[in-house]
Amino acid sequence: MLGLATASTGETYGVYGQSDSTDGRGVLGDATATSGTTYGVWGQSRSADGYGGYFGNIAGGTALYAAGDVAQDAAAAGLVKAAVYVECKGFSPPPPHRSFNTVSGNVTSLSLGYLPVSGTCLLDFDFDLSERFWIAMAYNDTNSTTVSCTLNSAHNDQLVCNRWDKDGEKETGDIMVLVY
Repeated sequence: MLGLATASTGETYGVYGQSDSTDGRGVLGDATATSGTTYGVWGQSRSADGYGGYFGNIAGGTALYAAGDVAQDAAAAGLVKAAVYVECKGFSPPPPHRSFNTVSGNVTSLSLGYLPVSGTCLLDFDFDLSERFWIAMAYNDTNSTTVSCTLNSAHNDQLVCNRWDKDGEKETGDIMVLVY
């Protein structure tokens, strides 16, 4: 079956689906092959101002819901590529409490390799961070704590993060870092 709208202007629909049922679907795409890279629904646009897919909810509810993982090309902007929740304590750090990395699958907390530094941690994301941006925050903050992270000058896949108390002194504690 093919849906085709050939008008060059105005609002047109190549395929239009509608359901009035309280448990209905306006359009259903079902890729039934059990192997290979298949797509239940595929959308693309050839316009620089267009969208391959556009979702909205005019009643104020959720516009897009994913029942499984969400992934994106590593070079694309938009989604968080990696996140880590870790204790920032310097020498001999524990492994992260929790982390994910959709680019390389790995986030590690490394030893600084020199004298223990309270409130400093070295995080290895195992992918190039030089063209990324990140946000870092203190977790379980009771003292107006701030966190700063900079790219490790020796390794562009690592961040050196510092947790600071309200007086500007480094303090050991948990931090969370999100990389986009």
